Amino acid sequence: MLLVAWYFPPDGGAGSQRPHSFATYLPSLGWDLSVFTRRKDHSRSRLESRDDGLLAESNPQVPVFRVQETGPTDGLDGYAEKYINSKAGPFCSQLCTRVEQEQPSVVLISMSPFMLSSVIPRLRATSKSRIILDLRDPWALDYWPTISRRYARTQHSLMLQSLAQADGVILNTNQARKELLSVLGPQLPKDLEDRSTVIENGFTRNDFEGSVKPYTDHLLITHCGTFLCEQLKSRKSLLKRFKQKVCLHSRGPVDRTGRTPYYLLEAAGLLAKSDPEIFDALRFRFVGHVDNNLRACIDRSPCPEKVELSGYQPHSTMIEYLRSSTALFLPCGQLGESVRELIVPGKTYEYLASARPIVGALHPGDALDLIMEAGGNHPCLPCSSESIASALRALHAEWSSGVLSGPVPRDPSFLQRFDRAHLATRLSEFTDKILSLPPVEGD
Repeated sequence: MLLVAWYFPPDGGAGSQRPHSFATYLPSLGWDLSVFTRRKDHSRSRLESRDDGLLAESNPQVPVFRVQETGPTDGLDGYAEKYINSKAGPFCSQLCTRVEQEQPSVVLISMSPFMLSSVIPRLRATSKSRIILDLRDPWALDYWPTISRRYARTQHSLMLQSLAQADGVILNTNQARKELLSVLGPQLPKDLEDRSTVIENGFTRNDFEGSVKPYTDHLLITHCGTFLCEQLKSRKSLLKRFKQKVCLHSRGPVDRTGRTPYYLLEAAGLLAKSDPEIFDALRFRFVGHVDNNLRACIDRSPCPEKVELSGYQPHSTMIEYLRSSTALFLPCGQLGESVRELIVPGKTYEYLASARPIVGALHPGDALDLIMEAGGNHPCLPCSSESIASALRALHAEWSSGVLSGPVPRDPSFLQRFDRAHLATRLSEFTDKILSLPPVEGD
């Protein structure tokens, strides 16, 4: 098997941890596996922080082929915007060459970027490899992106073409698979339901072994990950707003400000007036990329003095922060009333494994279902300071009574479903199933 991963250690984040975990566990399940990825020192955006700790944990028995993001793009369509095409295009060309030379039984492509799927026609012409697409995000079905209508149509077309040509498709939430089968299923081969499955993101059990005493001096609430505080910029010219309305496209209404700490800090401000004892107990720790937009959001909040910015931390340190916190904050955006969220933030599973209570400011979807099923958490509306303030009141009541001085009980069978070793086993079984089915015929 050749595992193709644009994000792979030393890249940090959930997009890297998922293929990294597959590369860790699949060899023990009988797979002769190698990894095809980028060089270690590629240029990095704020979502691609370097984490050498993850690299040190890599399975030394798995060969990793690292390529430069330069070279020809012969035989590939330019489906993506110029920036990503100039990087992923050469990557895809070099991938095709390796597959032609080695002829692996399976090519497992972890996406995004979604233009990696543009290799399928060439792979079909030069190899007999089965092709499985691991859609970490729901691609053209996602409600979050705001993009040009032309680009939206292009991505919709590429998604249809890619899914029709793939031997197998993996999604990481049940809701995303339901949406795929409902919206695109009628335009795709009838056996798509058989050739698709759900393999969630998860957690590594070893990360959560041993006891850790939660912080109890204050009600310390931690958030790990990148906030999207650029969504809070409200000063736009009339012309700019008109152009966005006419030229840009989204699948449905979405309030992206839920992916910021704005409502959490406003909720603290409400408590300062109504429940000063709770306000005095609160502390916030934000672990992740820090930019001027985040700083501005905090500085303009009712309680900047209560916020600690830790910056990006290695995965091992982030786990320590989770486990030693009093509680955790899990935010998302607000979608339309008639739709369910298709995405579960990758950190959700590690939040659950940490045995700390979660303040889940979530739109209905799999993430909200999970924290409700797990128990011991505090769901609230994603873009409502009043709702979050109510959740903080309930959390404070538990903290002041001593309930949060130890781990929150989690059903071991519930957590077992998201252990990455178990998820790799499910991937292995799905791959065996795909190999047992007739190959998909290319166009």
